[in-house]
Amino acid sequence: MKIILKIVFILMVSGFPVASLFAQQDILSSGFDASGSSGTVSWSIGQVACYDWNSSTGQLTEGLQQPYEIYIIQGLDEINTLPKLKVYPNPTEGEVTLNFFDADINTLSGCMYDEEGNRIKAFDIHEKVVTVSLNNLAPATYLLVVFDAGHPVKNLKIIKK
Repeated sequence: MKIILKIVFILMVSGFPVASLFAQQDILSSGFDASGSSGTVSWSIGQVACYDWNSSTGQLTEGLQQPYEIYIIQGLDEINTLPKLKVYPNPTEGEVTLNFFDADINTLSGCMYDEEGNRIKAFDIHEKVVTVSLNNLAPATYLLVVFDAGHPVKNLKIIKK
């Protein structure tokens, strides 16, 4: 038994090629090793090398970069207390009209933002029909946000021709 341990130790110290078969070969931005009672797993982000491991139960593509998108869903459109609103004309050439139905307009206000997120106009809503002028704005896509007591409740994309 001692002879086998000595041979294994000598092979490991001498850099036996089998020990480096699964060595890392890329510069990675992140990674992690985890182990549990059923096995171990290692993962990394930024790996550019690609290997395919096939078996009778499936295929594993190692190192394949997959695109992903992050969506932030607030669920605001599912709340029944949102103001029912009709916006017209959209696209517009100068003015857009907001028509509120069954809404408590006492706590509503609005803001207009450009494509870079800069606030370009703020206004209070005191009537069920409000006209917002876009005459002094360049043709572009704008975001109109309706607030209820300071909290955003409706986002509308307005296109000015």
